[in-house]
Amino acid sequence: MQHINRARAASLSLVTVLLFFISCFSSANELINGNFVEGEIATPGESGLWMFEATAGEIFSINVADVSNNNLAVQVVIYKPDGAVAIDSTNDNVVLVHNYKPDMTGTYSVEVKDGNTSSSRGFNETGRYRIYYQNNYQSEHGAIAPGRYVDETIDRGDIDSWQFTLNAGDIFTATIVDHSNSNLAMHGTIYNPDGTILVDGGNDTVQLFHAIEAPQSGTYLLVVKDSHTSSSRGHAETGAYRVYLAQSTISELGSLKNAGVVEDVIDKGDLDSWYFDAVTGQTLSITVTDLDAKNLAVHAIIFAPDGKIMAQSGNDNVLRFNTIKIQQTGRYIVQVQDGHTSSSRGNAETGKYQIRMTLVPIMKMPELPSIHISGPSNIKLGEQVSLTASLQHTPQDTDINWTVSHAPENAIATDLLVSEKETGPQTILFKSATPGDYTITSSIQAEGKTYTATHSIHVVYKAPTISLSASTGSDVGKPVILEAIVINDSDVNVNFNWVFIKTPPESRSELVVSSGLKAQFTPDMAGEYEVQFVASDTIDEYVKSLSLTATEVAKPAPPLSAILTAKASITLGSNIELDGSDSDVGDRNQVEYRWSIQAKPENSLLSVTNGPPRMSVTPDKAGSYTFTLTITDGTTEDTAYATVAVQEPETPKESLSCDTNGDYFVDLFDIERVGKHRGNPVSAENERMDINRDRIIDSNDTLFCENKCTYEGCQSALF
Repeated sequence: MQHINRARAASLSLVTVLLFFISCFSSANELINGNFVEGEIATPGESGLWMFEATAGEIFSINVADVSNNNLAVQVVIYKPDGAVAIDSTNDNVVLVHNYKPDMTGTYSVEVKDGNTSSSRGFNETGRYRIYYQNNYQSEHGAIAPGRYVDETIDRGDIDSWQFTLNAGDIFTATIVDHSNSNLAMHGTIYNPDGTILVDGGNDTVQLFHAIEAPQSGTYLLVVKDSHTSSSRGHAETGAYRVYLAQSTISELGSLKNAGVVEDVIDKGDLDSWYFDAVTGQTLSITVTDLDAKNLAVHAIIFAPDGKIMAQSGNDNVLRFNTIKIQQTGRYIVQVQDGHTSSSRGNAETGKYQIRMTLVPIMKMPELPSIHISGPSNIKLGEQVSLTASLQHTPQDTDINWTVSHAPENAIATDLLVSEKETGPQTILFKSATPGDYTITSSIQAEGKTYTATHSIHVVYKAPTISLSASTGSDVGKPVILEAIVINDSDVNVNFNWVFIKTPPESRSELVVSSGLKAQFTPDMAGEYEVQFVASDTIDEYVKSLSLTATEVAKPAPPLSAILTAKASITLGSNIELDGSDSDVGDRNQVEYRWSIQAKPENSLLSVTNGPPRMSVTPDKAGSYTFTLTITDGTTEDTAYATVAVQEPETPKESLSCDTNGDYFVDLFDIERVGKHRGNPVSAENERMDINRDRIIDSNDTLFCENKCTYEGCQSALF
């Protein structure tokens, strides 16, 4: 394969460089998502080109490793679809492109070459290399079940991936462990279902992701890599690893024993889980102990039935959870793990542990007979409601005694409680016609004792609200419709009545009541009328009055009649005379004349303003004009129309006699010229001035032309 001259490439555009690279290879091989491909640098300075598809925003990782173990230093350059350089790595025997988020969608290119620099390990050597490619949406090794573990092997620069499914809000713990104890440095990345990174970390023999709450429902991806850095323990070595996965609602090892113990063994990075069932109100105590006294540092979490953390503690060889009050009824999960931290005693060691649990049962009190009354606490006056007594821990057919233990002073006791056979002995009907506070008592006899219950009822009385309205108009001889609206919040009957309390002295108008809430009358005289509406119930009377004044109906004024006249046709240059003075306005003193132009020729700028009944305007274009005249007295109006045709003036086909200068007008200028030639014989110059064709310009010709002077300014001093 051909080595590319860098000096020349630097002068090319990025896209040209990429195309030039591709042209140097017979074919560009594709990377495999979730797997690896291999290539070889056969000669010093040689390059290899690989392709892969990426979508903007979808994170990927690429590791390139020396697999021939001859200390080959590789350098990796990744090009974007437009040819721009995305990544240009440093040279090493393992190159990591970790969690790169592309900003473009399309085909990316990976160039692998000998990292020929003074500081590279391989220094222009040759060898085989391997490219691992992982897109965060692709799982290589399948699923991990919560409460289980999986084993796999990391090769130099390897990228492995696993998947597991969670619901939003689930809490999980995951560990990645150097299972072969080869001091392998592990790195893990967990991706959310939408492809974003949830957690990322590594560079230790046990990588712990502790008690993480899932933000989304769906499939999560766990990517495992050799944590190849200058400070990592394994430094790009290979080895076996194990992945543990625990979930806050799943038990792996079974049930804890109440007032007993269970035992098991913690391996490096192990996650054990147990369960117990509890009821709200119980008291819990748990002790977790390093059983073999090997200085094992344990960590424990207690998860409530809803999957949330109830308590946790760790990094000690004895953990105690004392007298915890149970808040939820259901299944609890106890998760135990190696408390692997830089300060832990066990520091990722293994050992045997013991869990001792005490769950104190709830002591039940003797169940005594009881009675309770249910029913509304506030009712309206006159409303009938049901009150029900509920009994507990009493024999069947227990007699219930109902009484009114408190009532307002003026309440009628016989109206308060109404018993009906259909309701049964445990239900009573209550109704009152007196507002106030009442106390209802029910009692039973059981085991030689009396048990009672009371229930308070407030009987609310709200006076009816009344509003009156009358139909519009109060002219003499025109019926007036009256209507009352009564809002009654009580369940007592209300009676209604209408009366006249004021009319004009000689009026004989009568109220006609069509229903309790409606009435009408017809004013027979001008003057003031006042009507009273009375609503009465068992408590009081409520009065509302309405006044109105009847007036004589004025005779309507005769209608307006607009009349507009104008000449039907004029010549452009003349004025249009508009006349609306013949309009019929009756005896009205105040009449307004409104002028407007409804239609006019295109590009005409003519306008009119409101003013007197006569209007004179000068058209500026030939064509049809339609004018409108609207007359109004402020209440009624009428409109008339007039259309005027404005014509262009006729242009003579030839110059008139006496028109000495050919301007188609006979004016004072022409008359003076004829006078100057008077007495001269006819020539080509003055032939037009010989009106009588006697071959001489004389006084007859001058007189004739003076009579023909038609120009508007004939008498002007300009001529």
